[in-house]
Amino acid sequence: MKVTVSKALKMKNRLAALIKEKGSNIKENNSIVKDGVRQVDIHHEIEDRNKAVDALISLKTAIYRSNMNIQENVFRLAELKSEIAFWDEVPCDEGLCHPKSGRRSDFYHAYGKKDYREMTTVMRFEDLQKRKHNLMAQIDMIQDELDLHNHTTKIDIPDVCRELVFTKI
Repeated sequence: MKVTVSKALKMKNRLAALIKEKGSNIKENNSIVKDGVRQVDIHHEIEDRNKAVDALISLKTAIYRSNMNIQENVFRLAELKSEIAFWDEVPCDEGLCHPKSGRRSDFYHAYGKKDYREMTTVMRFEDLQKRKHNLMAQIDMIQDELDLHNHTTKIDIPDVCRELVFTKI
C-alpha cells in the first residue's frame, strides 16, 4: 500500500499509541488478586503488542528511507529549535536587579538599594529577540520544505500497518 509520508507519520503515532495501550493492559492485568478476573487475555495482548512493534519498525524504516534526501533539513530543523531554546535562557538583565530573582526592578527604593546589583549585558533583549526571529524564519522555511516532502512523497508501507491502525486489535 502506498501512502504519503504525512499519512505514514500519523500512522506511526497511532501505532505507538496502540503499543502503549497494549503495554498498559499487560501491566494492569498481569498480576491481579487471586481469584480475581482479568480484564484482558495477557497472551493475546502480548501477541498484539509484538505485532504492533514489528509493524512500527517496518513503518519507521520506510519513513527513514524516504527521508534520506531531506535528512540534513530534518537535523537542521532540530538544531535550530535547540538554538531558540538556548537563547531563551540567556539572561539579558540590565540596570539594578535583585540578586535572588535576577529580575530588574525600577522600584528598588522600596526594598533598599543595598539588596540590588548593577547588571550589564553584552547581548541586549532586542538583540536576542532579533536573533530568535531570524532562527524562526529559518525554521519556517525548512518546515515548509519538509511539509511539501511529507505531503507529496509516497512510500510503500506493509499492509499490516494499515490493518493495525484502522482496525483496532
